[in-house]
Amino acid sequence: MTALVVYDSKYSNTERVAQAIGDALGVVARRAGDVPQAELVGCTLLVVGSPT
Repeated sequence: MTALVVYDSKYSNTERVAQAIGDALGVVARRAGDVPQAELVGCTLLVVGSPT
């Protein structure tokens, strides 16, 4: 399984949750603007977090 955790955060709360999920999955959580489109190809699990 190839997992990817992508997030955007305004006050760092979503970032902290994304990092915790990434740690649990064994992947690095990455800010949405820092993920190249090519990395999404072949991804079997995509976790997306955004501020409310």
